[in-house]
Amino acid sequence: MEEYAIRSAFRRLKFLSDEIDDRQTIFGGYEQDFMRVVKIARGNIKVQQDQEKLKKNLEDAADFNAKKKAEEALNEEDTSQPDLPQKKLYRKIAMETHPDRIDQMDLAENKKEELREIFKNAASAYEKDDVAEMIRLALKLDMDIADMGLPSDQVLTYVTKATKNLEKQINEMSESFVWMWGTSFGNLEMRVRLLEAYLRQTGHPPVSNTILRDIVRHHEDPAVPSDGSSRRTRRKTGERPKKLIR
Repeated sequence: MEEYAIRSAFRRLKFLSDEIDDRQTIFGGYEQDFMRVVKIARGNIKVQQDQEKLKKNLEDAADFNAKKKAEEALNEEDTSQPDLPQKKLYRKIAMETHPDRIDQMDLAENKKEELREIFKNAASAYEKDDVAEMIRLALKLDMDIADMGLPSDQVLTYVTKATKNLEKQINEMSESFVWMWGTSFGNLEMRVRLLEAYLRQTGHPPVSNTILRDIVRHHEDPAVPSDGSSRRTRRKTGERPKKLIR
């Protein structure tokens, strides 16, 4: 009965793991769309913070930290103490996903990027001693969790915890600012409120809703270039010229 419960829990965890991967892909598209409207706003309102540069700096720091953690675990030679189950699992994940290894493999770039992301997430989970997350990542790599050396009831506890974590992430994503932006296409007033909230959060003084409506309408106009600029190859009769705010 316990073996069946574990198999069932594994299936549920893998399903949710695939579900959140799909949602994160959609989320990325929503985020890009939102950053395009922010770019239009930047051409008309002075934005105090370069969000793209900040995001890049955070990603670089995460990459560096992940490599450092992996090197520490993989190069550790002290055999006076047996490996903890989570350390053993982390080392297996790190060996499978280390950038130096996958860069030499004949894989599609999107697959390499997926493995790099697992590598970073595993380092973060190991640092936090988050065994549940490491189990989730191991399942994505089709690893044998039974090889951790943990009793079945403890494995089931960790898998259940990982499942609840994913359910929480999915709920939080659905309620997030970017997700609401992505799912509110065509709802002008909702998007105006969301853009206003973002500008306030990044330190802006209040902006006229009339201005924000112009920005959102401009962004959603199919004639606007995808790079977020206000240039057009052809301007419609009677519409506003290049600058939205005067």
